[in-house]
This record gives sequence, structure tokens and C-alpha cells, in this order.
Amino acid sequence: MTSDSYSKANDEYGFLAENLRHYENLFFANLTAFLTVNAGLLGLVFARQSPPSPSMLYWVRWVGIFLVVVFGTACETYLRRGYRLASRAIKLEETELHYKQYQLISPPNIPKVGGWLWRALFALVAIFWYVTPLTLSMQGGETLKTTLNSSESVTSTNMK
Repeated sequence: MTSDSYSKANDEYGFLAENLRHYENLFFANLTAFLTVNAGLLGLVFARQSPPSPSMLYWVRWVGIFLVVVFGTACETYLRRGYRLASRAIKLEETELHYKQYQLISPPNIPKVGGWLWRALFALVAIFWYVTPLTLSMQGGETLKTTLNSSESVTSTNMK
């Protein structure tokens, strides 16, 4: 291998490493925003003094599911791009650079379960947003009223 081809491979490898860090940071920033937005929606449903109206439950459910689809698609995109960049970096390591950095991090014989775990998380959150508002509206908010009344009675007895 000539010095020029080694230099090009090394430059490409640096570019790949930089982009991998970029997509990993985007993935976790996206995940943080997703969790924050979901916490806000949970606050709309459960942190109220009165039970939420059926129309509010309807909109919260569909907004929650929409957010799962949007954030889940973005995270899936970041994961796939990261896998593609990592596989190219591994190929450069094996053929031209004789490094072992990415080969040791993600060996080819070990399945990549991280993607399935993130997909399962997004699927569970989507199921949660579908089921929880539906359950609350079917019960007429009785569970929420009972919880609020019991917490108010505990607070009032503690203050006496």
C-alpha cells in the first residue's frame, strides 16, 4: 500500500469516526427530547386536580402516538446510518489501516441487539399512549378521581 492510499484511507476513517460520534449524539439528544415531551404529556393527563376530559384524552393519545412515530423514525434513521458508517470503518480497519478500534467494539459475530431494544421501547410507549387514555376514558376518570381524593385526604389529615 502506498503512502497516498494510506493517507486517503486514514482521512476517510477520521471522517467516519467523526460522523459516528455525530449520529450517536443526535440519537441521544433525540431520545432526551422524546422523554421530555412524553413527560409533558403525562403531566397533562395525570397531574391535574380534576379528571381530564374525553376530548383531551383523545388528543393526548393521538399526539403521543404521533410523537412516538416521529421520534422513533428519527432514531431508527440515526441507528441505521451509524451501523452503515461503522461497517465501513470496520472494512477500512481490516483491509487498509490494520486498526482494531471498531472491530473490537462491535464484532461481526455478535448480533446488534441495541436496535431491537430501542424499537421495543418505542413500541411500548406507543402501546402505553394507546391504552392509558382509553382506559381512563372507559372508567370515566374514576381511577384518577379516587387517586386524587385519597391523596387529598392524606394531605388534609397530615395538616391537622
